[in-house]
Amino acid sequence: EACDEACWRIEKVPKVCRLQVSVDDQCEGSTEKYFFNLSSMTCEKFFSGGCHRNRIENRFPDEATCMGFCAPKKNTEPVMLSPILAVEGMTITLLAGRIANVHVQKL
Repeated sequence: EACDEACWRIEKVPKVCRLQVSVDDQCEGSTEKYFFNLSSMTCEKFFSGGCHRNRIENRFPDEATCMGFCAPKKNTEPVMLSPILAVEGMTITLLAGRIANVHVQKL
């Protein structure tokens, strides 16, 4: 179905997931961590030096935690628009200036 690839909830990626990954100096030995790559919209592995700096970072213990927190979610409910406003392929502005391309089909 066309919606399988295109129907995503319009949600801003959390701020922490948009931060650049920072590679630590060696403190306690290197450990495997994951960061969210905003360009590819996936979580990628890197090796952390173990320095904990009491700051918010784009750093997660495993890929599942990273994806669960950062990745866009599939929309579970269809969005209903008034037939007068619904035009196939139109671009609409949602809350706070967020823009989405909407595929409209008759029910």
